[in-house]
Amino acid sequence: MDNTDFWPDATSLANPKIRVTHLGSHAQVTDMHLFNVAVSGGAVFVTLDKKFTAALRAVEKTHVRVLDF
Repeated sequence: MDNTDFWPDATSLANPKIRVTHLGSHAQVTDMHLFNVAVSGGAVFVTLDKKFTAALRAVEKTHVRVLDF
């Protein structure tokens, strides 16, 4: 069973759907870009990074799931 979809990336952090003023370093750019893609597509961004949601607004946090292993 194939449960995958290809999403073309038509987003940019230059015109984001999320707030990006809290980007602290280049290390966060990829995660924030992928998060922007998820929010733009109405999806949920899944991460293992427990600190990822720290700077997000409440409305943005609804688009994130942090896995706890």
